Amino acid sequence: MKPNSQLTLTAFALFYTVLHCCTAISCAASGPAAFGPSPASARPAVLPPWWPAPAPESVLALKDCEQDVLDLLGWQQAYNPAGYNIDAALPLNCSTETWQAMGCLRSLVNLTLTGQLPDLPDSWAGNGSFPALQTLNFSSSSVAGSLPSIWAVDTAFPELRVFNLSLTQLSGTLPTEWGFPKAYPLAFPSLSTLLLWGTLLTGPLPPSWGSNGSFAVLRKLELGSMGLVGSLPAEWGSPTSWPGLQYLSITNSSITGAIPAAWEQAGAFPVLQTLYFSNTLLTGMLPSAWGSQAALHELQSLIIISCNFTGTLPARWGGTGSFPKLSALELALTLLTGTLPASWAQNGSLPSLETLVLTDTSLSGNLPPERGSQTAFHRLAYLELGNYQTMSSITGTLPSTWGSPGAFPSLATLILACSCSGALPSTWGSSSSFSQLQILEMEAPNLNADALNQLKCALVSAFREEVHPVRHALNVVTGKALLDKGPELVHNHVVLDRAASNIELLPQPRLILGSAPIGSPD
Repeated sequence: MKPNSQLTLTAFALFYTVLHCCTAISCAASGPAAFGPSPASARPAVLPPWWPAPAPESVLALKDCEQDVLDLLGWQQAYNPAGYNIDAALPLNCSTETWQAMGCLRSLVNLTLTGQLPDLPDSWAGNGSFPALQTLNFSSSSVAGSLPSIWAVDTAFPELRVFNLSLTQLSGTLPTEWGFPKAYPLAFPSLSTLLLWGTLLTGPLPPSWGSNGSFAVLRKLELGSMGLVGSLPAEWGSPTSWPGLQYLSITNSSITGAIPAAWEQAGAFPVLQTLYFSNTLLTGMLPSAWGSQAALHELQSLIIISCNFTGTLPARWGGTGSFPKLSALELALTLLTGTLPASWAQNGSLPSLETLVLTDTSLSGNLPPERGSQTAFHRLAYLELGNYQTMSSITGTLPSTWGSPGAFPSLATLILACSCSGALPSTWGSSSSFSQLQILEMEAPNLNADALNQLKCALVSAFREEVHPVRHALNVVTGKALLDKGPELVHNHVVLDRAASNIELLPQPRLILGSAPIGSPD
């Protein structure tokens, strides 16, 4: 290449960058015109190496920046002035200038990119950038760098609803500016979903994100599998915070400390439906105040797994008016102690509860007979209790009330791992007990052979099923197949499964019972 041609190419690249890639700071006053048509006089006589295959005359005929960028990336067929979507891998020959100029795709509605991606550019926050963009999805791509603070400016992403950067190489911290309404009162005005899990982001949760006016319409926030540290910000529990947040997930992080008192107050998270903590360093006691009628009244799912919470299960959670919409409660792999509160089984407690899982904790005591009351747990369909590691915490006998007529009217799955002993209550074998039960699994090494034989015969009678050797059955506790070649399964392990879909290639539901050395009843 001749020296003068090299100078021309360099000048063109500089012109292209200034014309198409101005940032919100330097070009905010320029408006959409900053991404307007490129004059033909600005194009070089010799095309740069990154310019695509079309002949110079077709390139010169492009009308504006949007067509220019689409042509450079080979996406011109996607263009529709009424709105269009792009779901593709970014071409390997995409230049820095083209990447930065993508903000001028005025009619682009949904953008999903995979593969090798450059860092997120400040220029995308420019006035007039992505005016119609609703979805920005770079999940599972190689995008790296940091989250640009400048993206919080009022003119950026006016229509963006879904922002998915999960499973990427992003690093740095969560930008405080994204939740700083005093400086940026209109940041992300339409954003409803923000997914940042599985990244290299580190640092604390920004208290500013809980400021009044921040993320005004955000409904779903996922922060997990990243290097988060520090504690839960008290500011997030303000009654003016998160007015639309329905789903909050904080998992696989080093977040420490107790749940802030502000998170317990009336009005905190006013429309939250799902709260999910998993594999964190959170400590302290479960907030008793969550059982008040004014707290978390929209909550439907509360899931806490592998956290360091201590203390007892709050009796107040079973109070009248507590958790009126809670349908799923799972507390597993915690340091909780004490007994199962009798208040949780009183008439009117937890009226919407359908799933209850309390496993691998230090809970102890007997299985509460109150749970077999005809006024308790009318909607409960799945109940799993016990400690699979020791099976020594829950003791006593199997409550006879659990098999009483009308008890657990909706229960389809019952899984127990305990040190219960003694004989089988006669009520468990009646024709009116567990009317909806589909799966019964018990790991009770302290039940004697007579009790197991009673259970086996009673279940055969109650469910009118035949006992046949089963070659493959699903163990719903471990998730592994029980490879059985005869009538014996696992010692002191009983599985009842009336759902044909859970048994491989059986024409009708079967009763699966495991005991050794007990044989099949006549």
